[in-house]
Amino acid sequence: MEKKLREAGREYELHKVDMDSFKMRLFQKIEPGKREGLSPKRDGWTLKKIMLVTASVVTIGFSASFVVSPSFANYISSFIKAPPDLGTQNAATQGYSNLAEASATDQGITVIMSEVLADPARLIVSTTLKSESVDVSSEYGLLLPSTKMYLTDEKGNVIANRYDSYRRKGEYGYYQFVLNDFTPKKLQLHLEAKEIRLKGDKRKDGTWNVSVPIDMEKSIAATKIVPLSQTHTTENGLIIQAKSIAYTPSAIRLTLESSWTQEAQNRINQFAEEIQATEEERDLLHLAELDFNILDQSGKVLASNLYEEQIVSEVSFPPLYQSQKKVIEDGKTKNIYEIVFIPDKTTEGAITFEMLGSRLFEPARFQIEIDPLKIKKNSMTKKLGDATVTVTDLSVQKNPETGENGVAIDMTVATGTLKEWDWVLVDEANKTYNLSENRDYGKCSFSGQVETCNTRHFVEGMTQLPKKAILGIRLDKNKYKEEKWDIQLPANPAQK
Repeated sequence: MEKKLREAGREYELHKVDMDSFKMRLFQKIEPGKREGLSPKRDGWTLKKIMLVTASVVTIGFSASFVVSPSFANYISSFIKAPPDLGTQNAATQGYSNLAEASATDQGITVIMSEVLADPARLIVSTTLKSESVDVSSEYGLLLPSTKMYLTDEKGNVIANRYDSYRRKGEYGYYQFVLNDFTPKKLQLHLEAKEIRLKGDKRKDGTWNVSVPIDMEKSIAATKIVPLSQTHTTENGLIIQAKSIAYTPSAIRLTLESSWTQEAQNRINQFAEEIQATEEERDLLHLAELDFNILDQSGKVLASNLYEEQIVSEVSFPPLYQSQKKVIEDGKTKNIYEIVFIPDKTTEGAITFEMLGSRLFEPARFQIEIDPLKIKKNSMTKKLGDATVTVTDLSVQKNPETGENGVAIDMTVATGTLKEWDWVLVDEANKTYNLSENRDYGKCSFSGQVETCNTRHFVEGMTQLPKKAILGIRLDKNKYKEEKWDIQLPANPAQK
C-alpha cells in the first residue's frame, strides 16, 4: 500500500517498492541521463510518484514451453545468487524455493519464470528475459500496465490479482505477492504480458503467457502462527486490532484489522454526502494507512513505513512489504493489513509493533476559479497545506496519448511532502471532468526539501474551452499523529 484503491490501474501505482529499491531509484535514478533514456515525467519517478509506486490474453500465435528443471546439485538458486532480501536467501538455503523454468517465446523474446519461493507470508517469483535479436536488459522489462500476474487455486478461482512489489537484482526481476492465513496449499501462478519494455524505453508487442504450479505444503508445515488480541482506538475513531503473527521460512507476517466507531462512520458518511462520492471514493474515505515502526527487543528498527522521514534523514531500514484488503462483515466495512518484514540474523526474543499515526482520505475543499481568456496572462495561485498550486494556462492542445486535440491545463505544483492528487475540472454547466496527466510534459526540480513540478493535464472528454472553469481536488490524504501504541509481539515459538 505503495495504496489508493481506484488508482490500481495506473502504471506507477501498480508496483510498490521496498525501501532499498525506493531509495535507489530516488537518489540514483531520478536524473534522465542515468535512467536509460526514460522520461522522469512519463514513467512516474518524480519524488511524489515514487512514493506511490507505497501495491499486476490475447490469442495471436506464440510458442510456450515447460522446461524440465535441472537438479539443485547443478543449479545455484536465483534467491541465493542474487537475493532480493535476506529472508528469501535464508529460505532458499533451507530448500523452500522451487525451480520453475516455465517460459513463453514470441517476437524473438523469451520470458522465463525461473524460480518460485512461496510460504504463508509471501510468494516471490524470479523472472528473466532472453533474446538474441533485441536488447532486453531494461530494468523495467515487464513493468507495464498491460502486464497481468495473478494467483489461482486448484479450481481456477483468482485469490490474488495484484503483485505488491518488484525488485531487480542482476539479470533477475522479482515479483512478489503478500499472502495470508487463508492461502491454499496448492496454487497456480499466471503471467500474461502483451508488451515488453526494451532498453532505451522501446516497446515490443506480442503475447507471453506463462503458468507455474506451486505446492506450499512444506512451507506451511514450517510456519508458526500465534494468535493476537490487542485492540486500540485512535482519536479519529479508527479501531485497530492485532489478529496474528506468523513466523514463516522467509519472513514474519503481522496481520491487523481495522474498523470505525459509529461516530467515525457517521463522519465518513457526511464526507461522502458533501462531495457526492462515487463508490470508489467511498472506499477511499473508509481507507486508513498506518504509520509505524517494528523494533527488536533492543530497540533496533527492523522495519518502518515512515518513508518521508527516511528520505529526509537518508537512513534506510530493511525491506517492508504490505497489502491491504477491504472486507465487509455484517454490513460493516473492515480493512485487513498484512505487514511482512525480514528479521536479521541477530533478531531474537520479543518484537514490538509501534504505531505512531494514521493517514486518512478526507474532502480537500480546494478550488481555483479560472477564466480561460485571462489565465495565460494572469496566473492563479492557491495554497493547499504546505503545497503551492499555480495554474498558468488553459488551452486546446494535441494530446500525445490519443493524437487528438483536447483541453489541457498547465500548472506548477511546489510541495515538500509526498502527495499525489486526483484533479477535476468543473465547467460553467457544473459538469465535472477528470484530468489525466501528460507525463512526457514538463520537468521537476528540487530546492532543499521542496519539489517543484511543471505539469500538463488533459481534461478527459472536453474538446472546447469552457466559458468558466474551476480546478479542484476532491480528496486529500491527511496525516494524523497519535499517542504511541505499542504491541508486544511474542517471540518465534521455534526459538524456544
